[in-house]
Amino acid sequence: MKDFSLEAFRNGSTSEMKKLFLHHCKRLFFIAMAVINDRDTAESIVTDSMMSLWDSRHKIKDEAHLRAFLFITVRNKAIDEVRRKRSARTTLVDEFPEVREQGDVEIIRKHLLDLVAGLVEKLSPKRKEIVYLHYFVGLSVKEISKMMGIEQSTVYNHLQKAIGDIKGMLPNNVF
Repeated sequence: MKDFSLEAFRNGSTSEMKKLFLHHCKRLFFIAMAVINDRDTAESIVTDSMMSLWDSRHKIKDEAHLRAFLFITVRNKAIDEVRRKRSARTTLVDEFPEVREQGDVEIIRKHLLDLVAGLVEKLSPKRKEIVYLHYFVGLSVKEISKMMGIEQSTVYNHLQKAIGDIKGMLPNNVF
């Protein structure tokens, strides 16, 4: 990022925080929207995630770590919100059975996504980060390569091996 000082940010520079927010806010918003599809909640998640970064600024090692922290924090907060809403929806389904019929496909889809997300959590830290950045954040292999400082072929190999690992962990009766 142009004209950004990680050291000044770590030392509490609000102007550096503003630069970070302006640089990342659109992409973070789209990540949150992809998961929850609610504009106000997505904006709240981005703000909360930026505050989490601010609170953890002393732990940030470099700009790649900073970006990964932001993307993963937004994704996790959005998933937490989906789970919270699903819990509230379960009560509604219990009270009104017709809601169950309309939402069965969506419930199955979300269950499968939760299952795969849980399996991704079991991957090695590096593979997990690459999978999140590629499939959940939407970064290209080239962008991940630059961000992590590794070859594109290494990113691609990690993605392929992660897919194999996840397939191997799936229960036989999933599909």
